[in-house]
Amino acid sequence: MQSDAEILEVVRQAFCDCKKPDHFTHYTHCRECQEHDETLRAKDVATLAREDVGKVGWDPICFASWDGIAYLFPALARFTLVNETRSADWYGVQLLFHLAYEREQNRLLRHFSRDQRNAVAVLLRHIKATRYDQVTNYCEECTLDAAIALWS
Repeated sequence: MQSDAEILEVVRQAFCDCKKPDHFTHYTHCRECQEHDETLRAKDVATLAREDVGKVGWDPICFASWDGIAYLFPALARFTLVNETRSADWYGVQLLFHLAYEREQNRLLRHFSRDQRNAVAVLLRHIKATRYDQVTNYCEECTLDAAIALWS
């Protein structure tokens, strides 16, 4: 079994050519889009913090473009593999939502390269092997299994 660090390196390599977009959201749409865009533009993939991506009900990634998510994906993977002291803070729930949303029509699945899709699949299988207790704490077994099937 690969370590978390090895999995994060696989993800980093797959997404390393992604450039930071000028804007992450349709920032002129509304105040919420503008606020999320400002939050994400103020950081880069190395400085983005778990607190910047909010909670399930306030998640800037929901508003981000696929290329913005690709740029930030190594940070999102890192948040998922961090062992939170409070299970209510586990980012994996949000990541699974983004990876399974709309199943075959998932915008990330449609736009990520083959290498990026493979890295996502490696990450998802690693989550199942090493974080299944977190997955079951949130009753996300079906979402994880659907995401693995989708990305594999």
